[in-house]
Amino acid sequence: MKQAKIKDWREPFRHGEIVYDELDGIIICGDCREILPKFPEKSVDLCLTDPPYGANREYANDNLDNAKHVEFINQQVSAIQHIISKNGNVVYIVGIKYQAPFFVQLVSAFNYGWQYVLYKSNGMMNGKASFAKWDSILWVYNGNVPIHNRQPNGIFSGDVWPCPITPTKNDFGHPTPKDILPVKGCVTLFSNPNQIILDPFLGSGTTAVAAVQLGRRFIGIEISKEYCELAVQRIHHAKLSQRFDVGSFSKDKKGKLKAAFTRLQKKRLNQ
Repeated sequence: MKQAKIKDWREPFRHGEIVYDELDGIIICGDCREILPKFPEKSVDLCLTDPPYGANREYANDNLDNAKHVEFINQQVSAIQHIISKNGNVVYIVGIKYQAPFFVQLVSAFNYGWQYVLYKSNGMMNGKASFAKWDSILWVYNGNVPIHNRQPNGIFSGDVWPCPITPTKNDFGHPTPKDILPVKGCVTLFSNPNQIILDPFLGSGTTAVAAVQLGRRFIGIEISKEYCELAVQRIHHAKLSQRFDVGSFSKDKKGKLKAAFTRLQKKRLNQ
């Protein structure tokens, strides 16, 4: 009897320049506004992202004028609306100063869930108001019964999440990396194991790393080839750490493993 061919979940998402393609996820180098319309309808369970705010940082689409920035948000939200599953979620992490246009577009396209506060007790002290200690986590959803895994205790049990910045852990060469803790909180609350998570502005790959660590499948889209390669390195490192339980290693062994990992990544990038 002929055995039925097992369908590869990644196949409908293989569009554009693929830079990572393994069973746990796929990374595409390209513009999400061009890639997302090619995805099947209602094929993604959670869209979790930290998009360009219009803050004039040194990466693509972050220095648009107001009209173009609003159109940019409209285009991305429209594309995301097409691919979110029946009861799927959309979560945007946005600086409070820049949240207004995102809020308007998201609540127009989806049902409003809630707004969480990402509280950074050691936030920037040199902003215009002399402080910048919190970001907004906007949650919207499709359907009537969204996935929402309430936490009975811990920092994600309420709507104010105390997550101090740990810059030494986020020195990946990206101008605005996000700490993985709140990203893992979002993945835990708004998705289930083995579901598909999309980050259309992947950056240095924090969403993908969180997905790997929590047993979700991921799709990352990033317009910068440099950041795509950085994300791939971080994913391989996360997988290697899980496999060998790096946290229990001695300092010397960790150093040797890190050196071996660096050599492996250089070899991969030079192939």
